Amino acid sequence: AGRPAIFVPYPGNADMQQKYNAAPLENHGGARIIMQPDFTAERLAHELRRFLDDPALLPQMAVATASCGRPDAVKALADLVERKIRA
Repeated sequence: AGRPAIFVPYPGNADMQQKYNAAPLENHGGARIIMQPDFTAERLAHELRRFLDDPALLPQMAVATASCGRPDAVKALADLVERKIRA
């Protein structure tokens, strides 16, 4: 979607799928992951302060997040399903 994000993964998932789904966005610089035990008002304020202190950060994060997207993902998945059905 090309939007910066702060993710707080739900800790109840044993396999931490939300954390692993968000990790590529964080690794590319488009998001921050804050684990729930670390998600405090102070930590959130710190992250928001970083955005306010560096006006270029949000647009950079937006570009980074957009670079992770796959606009053709639905078509690619449909093509894969059709190939498997025909096989």
